[in-house]
Amino acid sequence: MSPRERDLPAKGQPNSWLEKRDDSQDLLQRRYYGTDGRAQINIDYSHDHGAGCPHAHDWNWELKHPRQSHRPLTPEEREIQARLDNILSLNPGLSNGNLQNPEKSNP
Repeated sequence: MSPRERDLPAKGQPNSWLEKRDDSQDLLQRRYYGTDGRAQINIDYSHDHGAGCPHAHDWNWELKHPRQSHRPLTPEEREIQARLDNILSLNPGLSNGNLQNPEKSNP
């Protein structure tokens, strides 16, 4: 499978997230979807464009190429990621989930 075939979809279940992991199950990327099911933000964990690791890519669906350039995480985003990582370490079955109802995970 090529790297592009493993990309997370640009559209998903509204108010949810998906994760991309490598063969060792290390987290590579987490993508959050908005109320319309379109990608809102990527958090990339596996590489650094000069914005630190992890870093974010926002999505702007009004543009021809909606995925935007990298930027550092805000302090709030760092806190959210740390809390989610902690929750997921205690509940590994939630690795892909619904933001409104964490008991329901995506297939």
